[in-house]
Amino acid sequence: KDSLHFSWSTTLRPPNWLDQNRAGQQERKMSALIVGAGPGLSASLARKLSARGVKVALAARSVDKLAPLVAETGAKAYQCDASDPASVDALFTAVDKDLGEPELLVYNPSYRQRGPLTSLDDAEVEKSLMVSGYGGYLVAQRAVKRMEPKNKGAILFTGASASIKGYVGPSALTTCNRPLNLVCRDTLNRRYANSAPFAMGKFALRGLAQSIARELHPKVLLSCCGTSL
Repeated sequence: KDSLHFSWSTTLRPPNWLDQNRAGQQERKMSALIVGAGPGLSASLARKLSARGVKVALAARSVDKLAPLVAETGAKAYQCDASDPASVDALFTAVDKDLGEPELLVYNPSYRQRGPLTSLDDAEVEKSLMVSGYGGYLVAQRAVKRMEPKNKGAILFTGASASIKGYVGPSALTTCNRPLNLVCRDTLNRRYANSAPFAMGKFALRGLAQSIARELHPKVLLSCCGTSL
């Protein structure tokens, strides 16, 4: 559960951005908001941040599942539907009041429907785009309104290989005995079509990150973290 390590590049704040907070060199502890919190990546981030003295807010559609993480880290949990503007506004209002305006935002939600293109449900595809793309816009815009006037802040979007090319499901990588870079093209091509809505959402999120990174640098720093094949 503690396998996550921060990897800071030249596009992000240097390590002492958090180290100063941990050492008590700031009058006020910084706050971080993790939207789409769950048991994986977001939980590791919450542990790392809280260990450095950062006040952590966790947001999810269902907060019941966050109880163990809240007890472990001291974070505060908030219910939020990231694709609903009113819900996002209520989230930021509550976090501002409880922890202070967030200086670090992590956007982690995603939704997918698997299946061939001809069998996809329109409403489910719309939900994939709303959660990944539109939700990313809503949350990032509210965060930037708070960060930009201070010339301080960072936004991290959780990316995926699907934001680079049509998504490859895990079974395509495990059913072939050849090395990863030689995986059968026919197998991969068959898998690409099975997660088109997820890829669409992640492409949208990556485009959002690239666009606002160019708009806001260096006042607010952005990164779309993920892997590509």
